[in-house]
Amino acid sequence: MGSLTFESTETGSDNQSRFSRYSKRGGVLVVITVLVFLVVEGSASTVIAVYESVRGPVEPIASQYDSLLGWVNIPGLDLPDRWGPGRGVHTEAFGFRSTDDVSAEVTPGRIRLLCSGDSFAFGVGVGDEDTWCHLLTRRNEILETVNLGQPGYGIDQAYLRYARDGLLFDHTIHLFTFIGADIYRIGQAAYNGYGKPAFRIEADSLVLDNVPVPRLPPATARLVRRLSERLRSVEFTRRAARRLGLWAVPAATVSHGDLGRTAPVAAKIFRKVQHLAEENGRLAVFVYLPGESEIDREGKWRVWTHAVMDSLDLSFIDLTPALREVGPDQAARFFVPPEDPGAAHYSVEGNVWVATTLYDKLCGLPAVARKFAEPRDESDERQPPPSEPPESRCPS
Repeated sequence: MGSLTFESTETGSDNQSRFSRYSKRGGVLVVITVLVFLVVEGSASTVIAVYESVRGPVEPIASQYDSLLGWVNIPGLDLPDRWGPGRGVHTEAFGFRSTDDVSAEVTPGRIRLLCSGDSFAFGVGVGDEDTWCHLLTRRNEILETVNLGQPGYGIDQAYLRYARDGLLFDHTIHLFTFIGADIYRIGQAAYNGYGKPAFRIEADSLVLDNVPVPRLPPATARLVRRLSERLRSVEFTRRAARRLGLWAVPAATVSHGDLGRTAPVAAKIFRKVQHLAEENGRLAVFVYLPGESEIDREGKWRVWTHAVMDSLDLSFIDLTPALREVGPDQAARFFVPPEDPGAAHYSVEGNVWVATTLYDKLCGLPAVARKFAEPRDESDERQPPPSEPPESRCPS
């Protein structure tokens, strides 16, 4: 019986040639696939960034351009359900958070407090009458307050806002409130894509840079920020340029933890706020407002703040120890949950706690207690109704 045999007509060289061709085609296919993926990924990131920039609310919240400060609240704002049903945001003619216009003169028989600060003073996440600044008036019937808080502000902008606008309104006490983040913001020439002023020190004096603040339409500012955050090609190019010496970090930009460059500027700003108060016959009280992360963690800016307040001999209140005393479970309820509008800011319960605790701490300052104890003009028609009596006064 014969046998079948198969003889290959290809040599070893032919096999290698075919393998080489297949390898090259496979490699090209892989390269094309990767390029297509990168194009799709980059396009998707760009589309998402554009979409978020166009659809998103103006950031910071409900604001308009200001050549000195970067942004301020829109005057006459009427957003009855900004943070949910019944949790509205209103501003008066000067852009201060209030449902009524603020008079330059204090109501006879009242003591006025001005509340400076960022979104924690403004009251992001709660209605107008649930902000701690407003709730202070429930603690003592002789008090009236003006809310100068502005979302996104650093202590530099809060100082400039008070110097330009706050001093136009008669007041007795200036509550200069801030969180840790407000300190490191002072060295930045932009926040979330929005231009802002930036201080630096020259010849032992504060010098204001980046004014007039560059103006970008809100959607454009958001687009620039979103693209820089989402496109890895932007980050790659930036890092490569820095390594080659073609990109220098702007002088007015500092990292979140750069104590060496930011601390001296912050100290001078605090001193400026104090000098403004003294020159105009006001009493300045500096207030550190703790964030949710500080329930069980320490921040270097808080530690530094205590040191500089002591060195400058300023009236200072830190609410962090009181927050930790209530316990982590209770303290967590003082902040808006992550899934709700205004996340990480003080909740309604948190604002009540701030107002109550801050008022008690203010009463512990002899200069403030004396002001609170001044006699009241009983002819004042703005007394609270009998159903809503003041909760307490400073102890005599």
